[in-house]
Amino acid sequence: MSIETIFSYLGFLGFGGVIGIAIKSFLDRGLEEKKMLFRARVSAYKGLCGRMLNLFNELDLNSLPEAVRVSRIHGLFSELCLVGSNELIDVLYEYKKNLFEYHNELEEVVRNKKKDETKLKKLYKQLVEKTLELHDQMRKDIYIDPSKLLKRDADLSLTERI
Repeated sequence: MSIETIFSYLGFLGFGGVIGIAIKSFLDRGLEEKKMLFRARVSAYKGLCGRMLNLFNELDLNSLPEAVRVSRIHGLFSELCLVGSNELIDVLYEYKKNLFEYHNELEEVVRNKKKDETKLKKLYKQLVEKTLELHDQMRKDIYIDPSKLLKRDADLSLTERI
């Protein structure tokens, strides 16, 4: 083997090593970005799960004028809008629409002491369903395998509480 051939092999190996390092760096950067997004989503989602299940029926929110309450709730969801998937944002939009409609009807029932709560019950049911849909989408966003979760019993109705 000649010296030129040896230098050719060494040069080829060096160039291949540089390409390998560049590819690894590119893949590691993508992985790190995914990890950062995962951590941000988990943080944002866990901060709101309980409040969503409570349908934001909280004294500190319910005692506020409607415009302030709506603004405060939008603020609470701002982080979800920042880090959530497009699918989550779509479900969140519907959730907020149902939430505000529910709160308006609830306020109407309490203020006017309405006897017929049929509309309120319907809105409650829709809101609970949308809450569960939102939680399912959050789980998808953070890659929780649905087969490892406790199955919701189809006969278990959260809407029976009213």
